[in-house]
Amino acid sequence: VAHRLWQAARHEVAVARLRMRTLAVATAGLNAAILMSGVGTGPNPEWVRAIIAVVMLVSSALFFAGLSPPALLVQLWTRRDQAAVQAGMGELFLAETRSEVCTALLPHARLVGARAAALVSHDGEVLGTYGEVGNLDRLTELAAGDDGSVPAGVRRMELRAGTLLVWASPYAPFFGDGDMKMLEALGHFSDIVIDRCALVEAQRESKAELAHQATHDPLTGLPNRVLLEDRLTQALARPEAGVRGLAIFFLDVDRFKVVNDSLGHSLGDEVLRAIAIRLNGIARPGDTVARFGGDEFVLLAEGPFAEGDPSAIARRIAGCLAQPVKVHGTQVVVTVSTGCVVARAGDDAESLIRDADAAMYLAKDEGRDRCVMFD
Repeated sequence: VAHRLWQAARHEVAVARLRMRTLAVATAGLNAAILMSGVGTGPNPEWVRAIIAVVMLVSSALFFAGLSPPALLVQLWTRRDQAAVQAGMGELFLAETRSEVCTALLPHARLVGARAAALVSHDGEVLGTYGEVGNLDRLTELAAGDDGSVPAGVRRMELRAGTLLVWASPYAPFFGDGDMKMLEALGHFSDIVIDRCALVEAQRESKAELAHQATHDPLTGLPNRVLLEDRLTQALARPEAGVRGLAIFFLDVDRFKVVNDSLGHSLGDEVLRAIAIRLNGIARPGDTVARFGGDEFVLLAEGPFAEGDPSAIARRIAGCLAQPVKVHGTQVVVTVSTGCVVARAGDDAESLIRDADAAMYLAKDEGRDRCVMFD
């Protein structure tokens, strides 16, 4: 028995190994004491009886040292476990996501000699695992099942974040309730950290949403004037801008007021969304389509240009709007007047947009539904 306990301890985690080998020593001491008591009953010389007495004393000491550890050994174990809990709390405190919480929490299942652990949320999502836990679907069943459906050796702890499953050591009887309570304390602390992570994530998403709203048009989702000017300024600052070429297309929907007056503003908004989708469809990677305001759109195109001329992009713009826009069963014919300007040395974002706008108004004066290059 002592030999088997000692050998089996090799496959356990450190805490379980220490306690099992201590019990193996106690078992060996008990065996030796029983054997020596049998030997000591026969007629023996004085020196033999003295040796038997010493062996009996040592065996008894081993037995009591292993089976009933002295207060100092218990204190050392307790200190070790408490230090592990404190270290775990420190790791948890630094966690910023639920995944990091699981990474910090689950390995501390070794406090109870566990070889594996898992945390499953109340809606069945496996938040994290440690060790060999088997099939993930089975984890969801174990977390949702009652105590009668949980196999022997698996312990369940209910936390606010979900269910903590612990595959305890087969030698779990050697671990007191204090160990489980320490692991449970870590689990409840992880609840607090997960709540904090959820709050931080919500704040991060809120900030991202506010940043998106500040730089994007709420109707079409396109970049707005602020983001367009920022991207244009960045494009002009790139060293290759003068070599590759940079063109601004300023588009204004022709007679859009008629659409709003005849169909209503809600259908007019749908027309603008449809135009935005079509313009995005012809934009190349790296191009920017923005809603400048009202029924005005801007396409920022960085070269090289097809056929060596940005007018090819203007033809694509006209082509994408050639088919009528169908909105709630109503077909609306859409044309745009476009002004185009190619960046020159010394231009800035404001002057380029102003020049493209001027070319657009000239396109309207010349009859609409055309593109005019700024010169």
